[in-house]
Amino acid sequence: MKIRYGTSWLAGGDLESPSGLSLNGTQVNDELLFYRAAAVTLQPRGNRATSLAFSVTKKFDTVRQAERFMHGHLGDLVPQEALYFFIGSDADGEWLRYDGAVIDNVAPQQMGTSLTLNYSFRAGLPTFDSPAPTVVEPASNMIARSTTAITNGAATVAVTFGTPFATTPVVVANVQIPNGGDFIWATLRDGSVTPSGFTADLSAPVPATGYKLTWIASA
Repeated sequence: MKIRYGTSWLAGGDLESPSGLSLNGTQVNDELLFYRAAAVTLQPRGNRATSLAFSVTKKFDTVRQAERFMHGHLGDLVPQEALYFFIGSDADGEWLRYDGAVIDNVAPQQMGTSLTLNYSFRAGLPTFDSPAPTVVEPASNMIARSTTAITNGAATVAVTFGTPFATTPVVVANVQIPNGGDFIWATLRDGSVTPSGFTADLSAPVPATGYKLTWIASA
């Protein structure tokens, strides 16, 4: 799922897909009270509204970047705009639009270079099969993931992306250990991450075949 608010991507899909999406619909009703009636009579007055809440996790290269985004994000969002959701899959999906949505709350939670942003919005009712927002889609190569076999005895792993990124991505890497294998972890070498690839240093040379480096890169 992708979410766009005005000109801002709140969730670009893949690793930035929203979680915990919840909706709550409300309607204004009048209560008609009659003398000695067994129950009230309700008269719907319309004014239906939808409350939407979701969370998105974003990763940054440095703690400073994460903290700057956290403090400035609310100020970067306009008070009222159209809120777009892309639902389904690329092969079978559609855009839906909430016109005139307003921000109820933006609550970021930081953990190192990661931010979990908890959003809540209020809007009316959605328009389905909406035209896509007239903005540039996230780059198709913004996510790359793979598993690289580690040569027996190697203490470093150099990875080259199949398609270079437009900017330097954020990389997360872990060592996949065979059954009964030694516990070995990977650390990204300082300054080694580039749009073309990265180098990971291992905590010790791998003692046998079967060890793999699993990694995800996003920009």
